[in-house]
Amino acid sequence: MVIFNNTTSCSSNFLLTVFPGLELAHVWISIPVCCLYTIALLGNSMILFVIMVEQSLHKPMYYFLSMLSAADLCLTISTLPTVLGVLWFHAREISFKACLIQMTFVHAFSFLESSVLVAMAFDRFMAICNPLKYATVLTDMMTMVIGLVICLRQVIFFFSISLSFKSVSFHGGQELSHPFCYHPDVIKYSYYNPWVSSFVGMFLQLYLSGTDLLFILFSYALILRTVLSTVAPKKQQKALSTCVCHLCAVTVFYVPMISLSITHRLLNSTSSVVCSILGNVYLLLPPVLNPIIYSLKTKTIRRAMLQLLQPKGPRGPSVKRLRENGATAHDGNHVHEANRDGDPDVGMLQSWDSNQKKKLDLRVIGNRHEQKFIMYTLNSSNTEIPTFFLIGIPGLEHVHVWISIPICLMYLVSIFSNCVILFVVRTEPSLHAPMYYFLSMLAISDLGLSLSSLPTMLRTFVFNATRISPSACFAQQFFIHGFTDMESSVLLVMSFDRFLAIYNPLRYSSILTNARVAKLCLVFFIKSILLVLPFPFTLRSLTYCKKSLLSHSYCLHQDVMNLACSDNTADFFYGFFIALCMMSDSVFIALSYVFILKTVMGIGSHKERLKALNTCVSHICAVLIFYVPITTLAFMHRFGKHKSPSATILTADIFLLVPPLMNPIVYCVKTRQIREKILGKFGLK
Repeated sequence: MVIFNNTTSCSSNFLLTVFPGLELAHVWISIPVCCLYTIALLGNSMILFVIMVEQSLHKPMYYFLSMLSAADLCLTISTLPTVLGVLWFHAREISFKACLIQMTFVHAFSFLESSVLVAMAFDRFMAICNPLKYATVLTDMMTMVIGLVICLRQVIFFFSISLSFKSVSFHGGQELSHPFCYHPDVIKYSYYNPWVSSFVGMFLQLYLSGTDLLFILFSYALILRTVLSTVAPKKQQKALSTCVCHLCAVTVFYVPMISLSITHRLLNSTSSVVCSILGNVYLLLPPVLNPIIYSLKTKTIRRAMLQLLQPKGPRGPSVKRLRENGATAHDGNHVHEANRDGDPDVGMLQSWDSNQKKKLDLRVIGNRHEQKFIMYTLNSSNTEIPTFFLIGIPGLEHVHVWISIPICLMYLVSIFSNCVILFVVRTEPSLHAPMYYFLSMLAISDLGLSLSSLPTMLRTFVFNATRISPSACFAQQFFIHGFTDMESSVLLVMSFDRFLAIYNPLRYSSILTNARVAKLCLVFFIKSILLVLPFPFTLRSLTYCKKSLLSHSYCLHQDVMNLACSDNTADFFYGFFIALCMMSDSVFIALSYVFILKTVMGIGSHKERLKALNTCVSHICAVLIFYVPITTLAFMHRFGKHKSPSATILTADIFLLVPPLMNPIVYCVKTRQIREKILGKFGLK
């Protein structure tokens, strides 16, 4: 690019900064930062996907919303590598080329978002001030022209900033105020008088963002005048309510941007911590809040998401219809009655057979969108139920949407980080060694475990879609238990790898050859499949009658087995046998560490002892993260007669979410080779 042709200095790097003075807490600070990045990426991607596939959303308002989401996505991706590089790996150095490229993209997408907000303000103005001409003025062609003008404006900005940096050189080794490159922060370290470049930057910002903000304020002045001329208060509120989302988006974008610009350009004595906080708020707040605001406040977007992710299937009769018909019987077998107590989650039906006075409970599971009914016959106690129902967190159904945010973040982080480990091990020849092959197997099992529970977890918490067919439930528990056993086996093999590397390092490479590693992985993979293969067949042979409500938002063998009203003794003992097999893995792991500890204690040098034990820290963490929750959950299901439902659900969610999330983080932070290769892939040192 022309920007960098003449950029020279004695040193070729800047130093990035995140929260000065809190370097020791960067790993912990990275957790909420990663959560915010994940929310931004997931939320904006979902809005783009919904608008793309839903024909009913192919309208100007939603086209502009998709442009806003695209700008937020690009803005997030522009800063993601350097922010995570500084927080996770303390990789502060960034070359002038990379810095100027990032700075250009950050400002370009920021000004792009400003332009899109102007287009959305014009859309609101036309819809309220001139609704009769809205469809004829804002046609698809006009929307496309507006989009092209916005893009052309950014191209002009790109060339302007390119020319401003064509002949600028910088002092090397200077410390920036943010974990990304920001124009007012970078330009103060130029060799030449930075006043000219700073003036050009301020002029561009005032010309682009300043004029955009003035147009938005002018459009809302006209909107307010039109609304106040309306006589009916309800119509006034209705018209203003259509602007709430856009007003929130304008506020969360312009307030941090103006504050950061004033801080850098006019308030030179501002604390570096304040600058760092303002910079992170400026880049993270709009991409995080915009999709949340539009999803919660725009009924059309919310309904489209529900329709896309809600399972298709026959629906039960409506509550209104049942109330009109009252309690009726069909062929003397079925009795239906609407929920009398108004509880949206569980309603109890009590009816009496005219001859035998039998009591029957009917559980009605549903939500504000639909009511799902399970009906039982009176003449048989062993009737097969047509479906199971999952559960989120009892008593917190009204906040499931908010609980889903950290859950989605954990899933995204675990899937992304395990994929990164697999990619790095696959593409780096220096990592083609037994230890990293086993690590890639661990990443595969974590990926499988995450993907097995992801669909039902998100459906339950995001859309309250709790229904699952028995076949899907049996298949899900097969994959969950299969990948769980596979992870247990991989941890056992990794403990053997550590034992051999410490106890007999001279024969390590001759014993653990690539062929033997491949055979070991294949044997344990087949073993995991064969062990859990009987589960779906044994569960299908059971009879399920009056119980259909599971204890989790996914299917587990012991949970489904407990719903059976037929004899499940064989399933109980076989499941207990599988649990003992996994526990035997933990026993062998403990035994291997006894031999490792014995070997380490025989080393004379204290420094060598610590060095040997340090190679085992990552594996010990992975073992504890995996076995503590799964052992607790197994004992709760099989022996906890009076266990708390909340404690069981929390333990089960930890068992499925924490190991896939923490294993790649632990190995990246503690294993230098993995960390260096990942940083190399992202162009960081």
